[in-house]
Amino acid sequence: MSLAAVRALADDVLARHDRLDVLINNAGTVLSRRTETIDGHEATFAVNHLAGYLLTERLKPLLITSAPSRVVMTASIGHYQGTMDFDDLGYRQGYGIVKAYSRSKLANVLYMRDLSRELAGTGVTVNALHPGMVSSDIWNGAPWFARPILAVVKRLNMITPEEGGQRLAYLATDPTLSNVTGKYFQNNQIQTPSELAQNDAIAERLRNVSDQLVGLAN
Repeated sequence: MSLAAVRALADDVLARHDRLDVLINNAGTVLSRRTETIDGHEATFAVNHLAGYLLTERLKPLLITSAPSRVVMTASIGHYQGTMDFDDLGYRQGYGIVKAYSRSKLANVLYMRDLSRELAGTGVTVNALHPGMVSSDIWNGAPWFARPILAVVKRLNMITPEEGGQRLAYLATDPTLSNVTGKYFQNNQIQTPSELAQNDAIAERLRNVSDQLVGLAN
C-alpha cells in the first residue's frame, strides 16, 4: 500500500464523478510480522486506518456537495482490545499481530466518531461496524501455526463474504438509517464502543497525527 496510490484513486474519483453517494472503507489486513509500507508506516495501521483516512479526507468535499451521502467504515470487535500509544503508533517495540490489528480498528472507530461530529448538519452520515468474523483472505496473513485452527474456525464459526457484505449494505442503503450518524454497529444493531473509542481528546489527537502521517497537515 502506498499513500500515492490512495491520492491517485481520490484524484481519479474527483476527475470522473460529480457526486458520491456512499464511501465504504473496507480495505484491511493482518500481518504476523511487523512490516512497513513504502511510506515508512507500519503496514497494518497504514492499510486499515491511514489509507481510508486519506481517501475520506480527500473525498470529503464531494461527499458534502452530494448530500445526503454516507461514509461506512469497517471496524472490528477487536477495537475493544485496542490501545493508542502516540509515541509508538507503529509498534516498533512489542509488535504483535492482534495488538497491531486492534489498534488500527480502534483508530477506525475514533475517526468515525470524530468525523461524524465534524460533518453534523451537512447531510453526510458516518458510521462504523463490526461485520462479523468473515471468511476472507485477510486471514492469510496469520502466523503459520494459527492457520490450521483458523481453517476449522472458518468452517464452523465464520460468516461468508456475502453475509458480511449485507451488513455493509445495510449501513450504506437502509432508509431507516438516513439520519443515524456517529454509531458503531454489530449484527445490524447499535452497540456502545470501547471506553477509549469514546475519548474525544484521543480522537482529536489521532486526527492531527493522521494528518501529519498522510501529508495533510498545514
